[in-house]
Amino acid sequence: MKHESFILLAAGLAVFTGCGDRGESRVRFDPEVPAHYAFRLPADYDSEEEYPLVIALHGHDMDESQPLCLWNEGFFYEPDFILLSVRAPFKGDDGFAWFKQKDDTLDIDPVARRKASVWAAETRILEILAEFEEDYRIDPDWRFLIGFSQGANLAFYVGLRNADIFQGVAGFSGHLDTFLLPPRQLGDIEEMEVFIALGRGEGVRAVEAVRNDKELLSKAGAEVRLYLYEGGHVTTASSCRAMQNFFDLALSRAPEDDFIYEEEFDDYDNY
Repeated sequence: MKHESFILLAAGLAVFTGCGDRGESRVRFDPEVPAHYAFRLPADYDSEEEYPLVIALHGHDMDESQPLCLWNEGFFYEPDFILLSVRAPFKGDDGFAWFKQKDDTLDIDPVARRKASVWAAETRILEILAEFEEDYRIDPDWRFLIGFSQGANLAFYVGLRNADIFQGVAGFSGHLDTFLLPPRQLGDIEEMEVFIALGRGEGVRAVEAVRNDKELLSKAGAEVRLYLYEGGHVTTASSCRAMQNFFDLALSRAPEDDFIYEEEFDDYDNY
């Protein structure tokens, strides 16, 4: 399978001050990891056809191979979309991270560091999307972002800020970080499709957080489906099946009752 990489910005760390979106001044970190991605095509891929695109963001200290494992091991059922998996722009302990872990030159708290990092992460994703669409025919009305854990937090940030580019967002074991993206900074998400999946083993606070996310985003006009399942900080086969059904619903190819998204429904691992 074709595997490409390209450099967006020079490797190594550079720190500078600039004006962020909506007039906010902030410190920005340039990526210290060259841009890299991997992808999978549908089994019957036809270069003359347009395809839905799913951009996957891996978890902390992992890499772009993590989302591909879901595809390779059959967690998706006969996927008919292109899966594009992006490597995060910062170094972790053993893998890569979407937010810079520390910086010896600046004395800033973790929340400020996440805000400083997110510009580079968003830029990385949008640059790779533009590059990829030069070579592959993508349905402009069907681009989704998905993420796991830290990648889910970033998927919500990038997708909800760029509703003119992305039609949907799906997050596993993550949530909408309102420190990074206050509700007033949400894009026009009235037609946005949102899928949130969380294992109940993550704890009461995590469940409460995603329920709050569902309420906030629903009030803003998004179509939100929350799927809670048995388990902890993991992606299960049933949660991937639920997400793929969510894709089908978004494409109007499945009836609304094709999959159950009730919060009290816990045993769909047997689906």
